[in-house]
Amino acid sequence: MHHRWSYNNTRVADVSLEVGSDFWRTWSSKSFANLALEPGGQWQVDVTTASGCTLGQWTLTLVEADISSGFIEAQPAMQPEETNTPVPSTPAPPHNSPVDLQENYAAIKELLELGDSSGARRAIKLARERTLNPDQLEQLDALETDSNAFARLSQLIRQRDIAGARQLLAQLMISVPQSSPVYSALQSRRELLEQLGATSDSHEGFQSVANNP
Repeated sequence: MHHRWSYNNTRVADVSLEVGSDFWRTWSSKSFANLALEPGGQWQVDVTTASGCTLGQWTLTLVEADISSGFIEAQPAMQPEETNTPVPSTPAPPHNSPVDLQENYAAIKELLELGDSSGARRAIKLARERTLNPDQLEQLDALETDSNAFARLSQLIRQRDIAGARQLLAQLMISVPQSSPVYSALQSRRELLEQLGATSDSHEGFQSVANNP
């Protein structure tokens, strides 16, 4: 993403910030020490994606204290400019009613497919904080258990324990529901294990021929 800093409508800096996942937090700052600024001057920060999509815009009017410090930060505490777009009101759901966790599950699925088990655990935690529905909480508990098992599978693969990884994968392919975000990640790991297994079998065959000419 980009933080594009302007002062009185004149572009001053374009800060490029890397974002690794939906759950990252990032910030930028701009020092205006030694610049000829006056109280009432306005800094504007435009937040955009790399493709140019605008995510937000903030305007800050300088006061004497700002100029004395010579430093200001763009951070989530800033309030965006008011717009005329009406915000639809949504009635609060009953205390224990289900909530829409579709985006959370999509994020968990993506993180697992990328092999980011730690990120997936954080995403599950965020999803759990959004709901008080007993059925959804039970589903998230099961998802966390399956996610932890997936992390163990990834560790076995990294350790090249092909036999142990195959055994655990076979168990998970039976126990994990196909609707679970973990299931599609298991499919990719199965393909990886097939490739690693073929390489291992080929290497063992070569060693056998070499030892028994």
